[in-house]
Amino acid sequence: MKWTTFYSYFTIFAITLLCLDLCKSASIGKYERFTGEQGLYSQKDDVEILTVDNFKDAIINSNKAWVVEFYNSWCGFCQKFAPSWKEFATDVRGWKDLVVIAAMDCSNEQNHPVCRDYEIMAYPTLRYYPEGFQEEEKNYGFSLDRGVTAKDHRDDLLRKIIKEQVVGRGRHFPNLLPYISSDIEKIFAQSSSDVLYSILIIQEHNSLLGPQIAMDLHKTTNIVTHYSPANNTDLVTSLKTTSYPSIYLIGRDKNVQHVKTLNNDVESLKEAIKDALKQKHIDLLLTAGRQDGIDLYERSQENDALIKKVKKMGDVIFQMDLETALRYSLKREIGGSKEISGEKLEALKKYISVLAKYFPFGRNGKAFLNQIDNYVNSSPTVYGSEFSKLVDSAENENSLVFSSPKHWLGCKGSSGQYRGFPCGMWKLFHYLTVNVADYEQGLRGDNPRLALEAMHGYIKHFFGCADCSKHFQEMAERRKLQNVSSFDDSILWLWMAHNEVNKRLSGDLSEDPEFPKIQFPSQDNCPACHKPDGSWNEPEVLKYLKHMYSSINIRYLGSDTRIIHMGLDGNYNSTQEGLQEEAVQIQARPVRKSLVNGTTDGGDASLAPAKDKTLFMLPLFSVLTILYVKKFILGLNF
Repeated sequence: MKWTTFYSYFTIFAITLLCLDLCKSASIGKYERFTGEQGLYSQKDDVEILTVDNFKDAIINSNKAWVVEFYNSWCGFCQKFAPSWKEFATDVRGWKDLVVIAAMDCSNEQNHPVCRDYEIMAYPTLRYYPEGFQEEEKNYGFSLDRGVTAKDHRDDLLRKIIKEQVVGRGRHFPNLLPYISSDIEKIFAQSSSDVLYSILIIQEHNSLLGPQIAMDLHKTTNIVTHYSPANNTDLVTSLKTTSYPSIYLIGRDKNVQHVKTLNNDVESLKEAIKDALKQKHIDLLLTAGRQDGIDLYERSQENDALIKKVKKMGDVIFQMDLETALRYSLKREIGGSKEISGEKLEALKKYISVLAKYFPFGRNGKAFLNQIDNYVNSSPTVYGSEFSKLVDSAENENSLVFSSPKHWLGCKGSSGQYRGFPCGMWKLFHYLTVNVADYEQGLRGDNPRLALEAMHGYIKHFFGCADCSKHFQEMAERRKLQNVSSFDDSILWLWMAHNEVNKRLSGDLSEDPEFPKIQFPSQDNCPACHKPDGSWNEPEVLKYLKHMYSSINIRYLGSDTRIIHMGLDGNYNSTQEGLQEEAVQIQARPVRKSLVNGTTDGGDASLAPAKDKTLFMLPLFSVLTILYVKKFILGLNF
């Protein structure tokens, strides 16, 4: 066959392959769009969604105030918190021209710089940003109390607005300071000439009824709303008020009309005010209700297929989950800290030390963790921004540190809010307790709590879910973590602790319906672990855990095992399981030239004659040209 003919066929073949690759890229893009992280809020909610792209434009020098919830979508408490935040946003959506209720997902890696720069250290964190907010050093906004119900959030906001007005801010809001004059002569003192009537509410001391109604009625321009506490005795006496709350409609001529109400709830009071004003030919503009919307996100067929595949594999651990948990832990949680020193730094040193010794990385990965270990042990203060740069360098594809894409596999939930990072960290620490025990027992190590202490310090100082951290610390004290005296006991301690958490969260809002929380291991997967009387057979449980979380039980589905095994025999090694990527629609890294000996992945240097190599460059040039078009004209990644 002539080389020109070969070149023509090869070019056609290359173009065909690349067309298939374009189709595959589109398919993967669709898969990731359906199964990627969606956060806890969507466009159907009345919560404004902030991201790294719009945060500063929205907050800085705004003519409105902003109340922002910073959250992590995997945090169980954040998931339980979200419904009340949505209800709150809907409740006060009529105030949106004055104050915006918003949320930012700090578990989204793109938002990480904002969450770090504004020192968001626990989730959920609520911050108030006044109108005209300026970005200045140490100016992170005002912290708000974390209430439980929508009413709690609304009351906290009203109290904050009142405090702002006391110090001279919040002037774009209606006046929410109490009317303290002893008569009604000054009721219009600060009102424009357009205001025809004043609503005066006499209420119990410390009630927020008046401020809420003032906010709800603020869009009606020709009225003004005031409130006065019941301990303003002169005013109460002059109006002959005998019950609270009482509402009065006062005209410019100081004519006072007592507005009768059937009930004392806010909506009834506003309806009574509306009826009274209607008699004066004034239409009251009340806040609008919830807008109907449709759920923009639906579970895809690919996601269902992936969940079924993982379930069929039983109790195994995936390299992809371990690596994704590690990445999140290092970059977003530790890297999210502004400064790390003192007790927090000591906790970090323990955590990194255990990872450097026992995390199932290849040669380059071990070198990366050792680099971080040296860094944290040589610095009196570690800065999150510098720490993140170290992780960024490792995530560069050419560094050959991580063998997996940033996806969950065994820890993937049925939707973005479920499982994920907490599941990944449980898997990671179970793996560490087993492998620390396996290694240290052989060396007769003297600290059986090595992995548990690293876990405790990390969760205390870095774990983003504040309530989860608090529960774990309380459990560690109650279960006497400090008294663990053997490596086997450390494995069982964590197993019992995990089952306690599962029992507490069973049926909770944060539980994934596709993966209900059980007492592990199940009867089906480990019959020998269960005694006839329903108690645990702990020696069998220990044996089961040691097998499940051993390094030989790691599954490499979706991972490039050439990176993990690189250097063991001078070149890449591929295992059959590591090449089963297509089944789950997640791309592993492309084949690369070996960094060890300059050979191709097969390990053999090319022996082709120089002439053949020159001719081969022609079709290769065609391939590279088409790839250029793919990336820069079509805008697709490869």
